[in-house]
Amino acid sequence: RFVYDTYENGFNPNTRQHVWSVTKSVTSALVGIAVAEGRVGSINDPITKYIPDAIGTVWEGVTVKNLVQMKSGTYWVDVPIHQPEQLVLMGADFHSNGLFGMTRDEYLLRITRVSPPGTFYRYNSGDPQMLAWMLENIYEKPYAEILSEKIWQPAGMQDDALVMVDRLGNTFASMGLFATARDMLRFGEIYRQGGRSLDGKQIVPEAWVRESSNYDKARGGGSRGYMWPHWGGVESGNYTAAGFGHQRVGVSPSMRLVGVRYGNDPIDSVAPAEWEAVMEAVGRHFE
Repeated sequence: RFVYDTYENGFNPNTRQHVWSVTKSVTSALVGIAVAEGRVGSINDPITKYIPDAIGTVWEGVTVKNLVQMKSGTYWVDVPIHQPEQLVLMGADFHSNGLFGMTRDEYLLRITRVSPPGTFYRYNSGDPQMLAWMLENIYEKPYAEILSEKIWQPAGMQDDALVMVDRLGNTFASMGLFATARDMLRFGEIYRQGGRSLDGKQIVPEAWVRESSNYDKARGGGSRGYMWPHWGGVESGNYTAAGFGHQRVGVSPSMRLVGVRYGNDPIDSVAPAEWEAVMEAVGRHFE
């Protein structure tokens, strides 16, 4: 059941907020669906199997699992290097109709490597972008259509969402999703319910949901699972989709609770702890 919402500082129920890196968790969900449908044969397949343009580049030898766990070994520093640089180059390419700048894919094929694939976790917004490229290739349609058909419509989302694309229509899916809080609440509830929608329909494979919050390296888990970092300590069982500006889709199976926080306060060190305290207080209240 729905418990409570409140909107301040210009936000309202119709606000389609840029959820920033929460988009990564949505992209991960789509990969899980593609695996279940057989579109991706195995998460241990090399990404070059699905993106032939990446053959002979820095992405050679990187698997789908490496990407979903951010272990590609490629060099990426979101701020102040790659993310702003890529956005500027994509903008230049868009406004010059390809005379200057780079598309998403051109940029991804030009980055460098710092470690062998699968060796180390390193936060990397290039990895989910490669997964988006893979999804667009295997479904042969834009990311927005895939998201609509595989999650938004079957889950009964209330509002339309938007995604950010480059000049060629390729989605910048490490960020770039704009959606209302109520719909992101539905997305979090899908994960709390083992991949099922409010009406019981299996949206994301249950096994994929479990692995998404697997941080046990001995069991093949990753530092952030499948792009779902934990909160409240690994032992709590809590995990969240997290984005710049402290966007949060927090899932707590033990408290049977999902909560969404939107904001525009990137340098506020209080916000994450404050939000976790709110989640815990609400969870205790309804015990």
